[in-house]
Amino acid sequence: MKSYFVEGCDSKELYQKLIRYMIAYSDSFSLTYFRHNRIERLKRTAKRIKEKLEPYKLYAKETTHLPSMETLNYNSHIYELTVYRASAEVVSVLEELDSLWQWDYPCYPMDLCFFKSGLAWFISSAHEEYAILYTDDPGVINDLRDLGLKFSGVREAGEDELYRDTQKS
Repeated sequence: MKSYFVEGCDSKELYQKLIRYMIAYSDSFSLTYFRHNRIERLKRTAKRIKEKLEPYKLYAKETTHLPSMETLNYNSHIYELTVYRASAEVVSVLEELDSLWQWDYPCYPMDLCFFKSGLAWFISSAHEEYAILYTDDPGVINDLRDLGLKFSGVREAGEDELYRDTQKS
């Protein structure tokens, strides 16, 4: 499986094109709801997103192993990975933000990722401003290039870097 660093996710127009494409070709997507502790509440904007997506929720779990990172979590922070069904109805919710990099704590859930057949085939880390696409399909690369995305750092990904959803949708 090849991994591609994805560039150009910061314009609203390109972000919206990416969202529509990924929803059309994915089975599910995830967001991570972060809190420093159990007392802290989600910001109103993050809570609103969570409520709007609730009908599409497949499952949620607290974990330190996320599609975009693994944390040692020395401070006992709470990372709730929530996986949702990819559906045309969620596009308008995901498009409320202006770019991929807005999916970040404290105002929004973190790190929008997309799954196909149980594999996180598109991962993002908003606070690091990186996104990676995993595919061996040149048609996907051509489609995304046609949308305006650019790719760099193409390489063969090791099995240990891939995030597989063990609770497939």
